[in-house]
Amino acid sequence: MIVHLVLFRPKASLSSSEQRALVTSIEQAAAIGSVRRFRVGRAVPDPPAYQLQGFPDLPYVAILEFDDRDALDDYLEHQMHGELGRRFNEGAEAALIYDYEVHDAAEATRLL
Repeated sequence: MIVHLVLFRPKASLSSSEQRALVTSIEQAAAIGSVRRFRVGRAVPDPPAYQLQGFPDLPYVAILEFDDRDALDDYLEHQMHGELGRRFNEGAEAALIYDYEVHDAAEATRLL
């Protein structure tokens, strides 16, 4: 499985209508056929002590799951992702985006 991880901070100047348009784009992109699962969230207030300090504040996360690399590529090339990408790039002040191939912990030896 491939996990597409997006950590981000929207611009403080984003208007209410721009925020709604971004959320609508997220909802539409979640319906793209190659997406197995699309979750969004916000950082936990007062994080536990193990959280390292000094890293950028990226209070929002999007976690997308795909069966394989081809499914991720289909998503990235989809018209609705293009619209989401445009709104995201216009509205994000900072972001980190990563893709990981993941396995069940019982299969951790695949990482070696």
